Amino acid sequence: MAVLVKRGNVWHARWWEGKRQRWKTLSTNKLAAQEKLLALEKSIRSRRYNDPLEPRQINWAEYVEKFLTYCKANLAPATHERNSIAFSNFDKVIHIQYLSELTAEVLEEFKAARKENGTMPATINREVSILRRAVAVGKQRGYIAADLGSVAKLPVAKKRPVFFSEAEIQVMLEKSDPFWRTVVHLGYYSGLRLGEMIHLEWQDVDFERQELRVAPKENWTPKDRESREIDLHPTLGAHLKAWKAVSAQHKNVVPWDRRTNQFSMMFSSFLRRCGIARGSLHSLRHTFASHLAMADVNLLKIARLMGHSNVQTTQIYAHLQPSSLREAVFRLPAIQPGTPAPSNDTAHAAIS
Repeated sequence: MAVLVKRGNVWHARWWEGKRQRWKTLSTNKLAAQEKLLALEKSIRSRRYNDPLEPRQINWAEYVEKFLTYCKANLAPATHERNSIAFSNFDKVIHIQYLSELTAEVLEEFKAARKENGTMPATINREVSILRRAVAVGKQRGYIAADLGSVAKLPVAKKRPVFFSEAEIQVMLEKSDPFWRTVVHLGYYSGLRLGEMIHLEWQDVDFERQELRVAPKENWTPKDRESREIDLHPTLGAHLKAWKAVSAQHKNVVPWDRRTNQFSMMFSSFLRRCGIARGSLHSLRHTFASHLAMADVNLLKIARLMGHSNVQTTQIYAHLQPSSLREAVFRLPAIQPGTPAPSNDTAHAAIS
């Protein structure tokens, strides 16, 4: 069937009709493009197989397999894995035979059961979103499916990101071996995600142009399939040159051939050895963004460095900026009783 392909800022659909490859421009917005792709697939299937347009019943297990195949082809590997886990968790709690049996009432039962088991509200909301999305896709593909629009998300307390202080970064660098020192440098000076870090290759580090590239690999793509460049901080550049001198036999800057969760667990153990009570590997990424915000770097620039597809994601660092709401309030004049009121011209000049 058709697959999503991004060229520049525009998403396209690509599919084969016989030996001829077809293309169709969809949208600059990924979600809108995915919706149009589903409608296009339905149209193609109808033309190719003479499928009836009446909704059809489909077995739940069969549909999950079809949906995960769609996810694997069109979404990032990490998203595909999260979707697989969500379906697995659902099947452990709820047993249904057909896609049409996943109703709003059943989904509410799933939410209640997960909450009773102690699952965090944010995790439950993510799983509910995945299941709602799967049902919506099924309906668009011509299967009998319920309307889940009435299922609301659980309230989640907004937490500020955990980040390390300069002193804590200093302790990590002093107590680490060359491997973990490389990890700390990459996290603090480039804000890489775990997947980006362990898939970073030496060919992605351009010492001459002083930049580091996050780029897709044969069996891995960055989140949202977006490539980006990050300026190479002099401290990071100097460390990587020294590290390359002893590890250039490896293709990857951070050689790692085990499961990614083991990497995170070992870093947490490293933090405990450093006497740092809170934080995780991902906190290095938060530290990168938080320290940039505290240096009054524009949030839009931070979003681009972080690889955020939506600047709203970067708003969690807004409270750290010196020129934030507090400073904005202090720009109001200190008007005292008996002070002559400013003229209109003066007022307009102050506002502009």
